[in-house]
Amino acid sequence: MMPKAVECVVLDGNGKEMKKYMLNDVITATGARVVDNNLVVADYRNAKLAMFNKETGAAGAVMKDMRLCCGILDFNVNAKKEILVANLGAFRVQGFDFTGKKILSFGQRGKTVNDFHGCCNPVSVTSLSNGAIVTVEKDPTRIKIYSKEGAKQIAGIEELVKGCSYIPMIVDGKDNLYLASAEKGIVNCVSVN
Repeated sequence: MMPKAVECVVLDGNGKEMKKYMLNDVITATGARVVDNNLVVADYRNAKLAMFNKETGAAGAVMKDMRLCCGILDFNVNAKKEILVANLGAFRVQGFDFTGKKILSFGQRGKTVNDFHGCCNPVSVTSLSNGAIVTVEKDPTRIKIYSKEGAKQIAGIEELVKGCSYIPMIVDGKDNLYLASAEKGIVNCVSVN
């Protein structure tokens, strides 16, 4: 079975359907975030992120031509409402505004702290309250913080996955990072303060 389309269904607090609409030109919804009146959806099969009006489903900006690998397309939206994408097949992090305009891009394949290693990395991206960008790489697991002072790797991180596997990451209000490993059945908390 191959997906052909994606439908967005909005439910109330009791699980009752309030509305639904089709997400035009999206084939596989592999991630989503709601920010203000915007629904941002990752579409792995089409190698893009697409924005929609969360109330009406009207299509908005599209961020195309992601170089994907391992079934992974991770993104996050920071406090400045910038969309950060872990474009792992390109070995870079890219940032977009809500019009789809590219506003930042960094990274390359390599072995230094400034580079991304392996077959395809980073697999996850988020940001801290001070605006620093945090990335996670797989096999071996590396967590790095990119700030105005440069790149810094967090030492002593347990190996979370082997091979091409996604490591989901979120950050809480105190800048603690939470990383999941389906392979090990664990969630690790890393304090960056």
